[in-house]
Amino acid sequence: KRHFKRRLIQTALLDQLSEVMRPGAVLSLATDSANYAEWMLEHLEAHPNFVNLAGEGQFAPEPAGWITTNFQSKGERAGRLIRHFAYAVKGSDALSNVGACSFE
Repeated sequence: KRHFKRRLIQTALLDQLSEVMRPGAVLSLATDSANYAEWMLEHLEAHPNFVNLAGEGQFAPEPAGWITTNFQSKGERAGRLIRHFAYAVKGSDALSNVGACSFE
């Protein structure tokens, strides 16, 4: 718990991202840590300026074109499940354009 303050996904960062990202822009994230995944889900779901494209409280499938990092490969080899997130920035009519973001 002492390292929670170092986690990237925090309310303050989400506030800043929602201000600089255009409405409808998609924030794609992934982690192999179950504990951090729950933390991220809790913070993203609670943020008023983001909407979960996979459905409320759900993890997203791996997006098409996702580039697997060495960290992800290492986690998979260790048997850890990779959890993906896809959240769009809310805005006036912005989400009607999010259909271009597919989970194929």
